[in-house]
Amino acid sequence: MRKLAWTMVLLTLVALLVALGVSQAGQTDAKAEAEIKKLMESYREAVGKQDLAGVMKSYADGPDTVVMGTGPGELYVGKESIENAYRAFFSNFKTEKSKITWMKSGVNGNAAWILGTSLITQAQKKGNNEFEMNWSAVLEKKGDEWKIVALHFSHLTGPEVPAPKAKEGKS
Repeated sequence: MRKLAWTMVLLTLVALLVALGVSQAGQTDAKAEAEIKKLMESYREAVGKQDLAGVMKSYADGPDTVVMGTGPGELYVGKESIENAYRAFFSNFKTEKSKITWMKSGVNGNAAWILGTSLITQAQKKGNNEFEMNWSAVLEKKGDEWKIVALHFSHLTGPEVPAPKAKEGKS
């Protein structure tokens, strides 16, 4: 009987801890998320204007900052490599406008993640090019500023194949 009582107490404690963890995981830091969204908007604006200094201001300093693209070889580690990559990106278009079509983010202390989809329209020498892009980023807060530590982007470059509609679920 005593063993059963202890088992019940332990199960109740585990259930309470799990419930507490789930409820905290659902909480957000509205101020931090607003700061992160502002950083990403500044980043998008800088890319659209081909403002290399503005783009690089969005990234964290350090040798482990990384940008990863869609295809083989699209891996840029360290600010110098990332800066060179943006120079090459900018040679492909005159201006770029983007509209975020979906975005989700989360914050845990000085670390955050954000991911989204955007509709991109680029003015190129041969006319406009429009495509959708998926992207995600990990950010770190240093002092009062959020900076991108890792950014991944991908977009379909071959024949378009419609993707199945995803539904948001509950975790």
